[in-house]
Amino acid sequence: DGWIISAAFSNDGKYIITTSYDNTAKIWETETGEQIGKTMKHDGWIISAAFSNDGKYIVTASNDNTAKIWDAETGEQVGKTMRHDSNVNSAAFSPNGKYIVTASYDNTAKIWKAETGEQVGKTMKHDYYVNSATFSNDGKYIVTASYDNTAKIWNAKTGEQIGKTMKHNYWVNSASFSNDGKYIITASDDNTAKIWNTKTGEQMGEMKHDSDVNSAAFSPDGKYIVTASDDGTAKITELIPLQELLDKYNKL
Repeated sequence: DGWIISAAFSNDGKYIITTSYDNTAKIWETETGEQIGKTMKHDGWIISAAFSNDGKYIVTASNDNTAKIWDAETGEQVGKTMRHDSNVNSAAFSPNGKYIVTASYDNTAKIWKAETGEQVGKTMKHDYYVNSATFSNDGKYIVTASYDNTAKIWNAKTGEQIGKTMKHNYWVNSASFSNDGKYIITASDDNTAKIWNTKTGEQMGEMKHDSDVNSAAFSPDGKYIVTASDDGTAKITELIPLQELLDKYNKL
């Protein structure tokens, strides 16, 4: 009954989860468009929703300061409601589905047990809003992006920061891992996207636009990066291994 904010497929492609300004999330069959299970409700807008990798559960993030876990077949809530002190901007499952990470405008990200909704590890802190938080594919690390102009890498079991804080000159809009987990790409309102070493937080490269960079992501094979900007363009950048660059240089 309100604008639809997000829509995402289950991994097997059989179902879709949608979220709306009407404070609800709904599950639909992909082939028929028919709703299945109960409508899932919050007390505020539902900003995002995601399936677990096995498709059994859904997590929703809302500006009512909470995230909730739901049974994907029935739409029934499972476990405790996960709470922050301000809007929850994103919520994502770990690859094995056992944990959830949430990002909030209360300047924190938190790790939770997916079965119970109980918090585990330390609360991960920034100095301003946390826009997003995501796990690496092996589930060992979490990367957060914040309006405090930084992204940070964390141990996904303990919530302890690892490596250096990754810094931009303005808000960091997104941060994500390469599929092999070795690198991170960040996108910022300082008109750049930057590549970082996951273990150390050291910067490896930089791509530029003429305005804010809203998002950036690696291709599945890790050979390319795509960036999207307020300058009206998206760009594809090829990543050339250092050894290949050295070999080309030596041939000159």
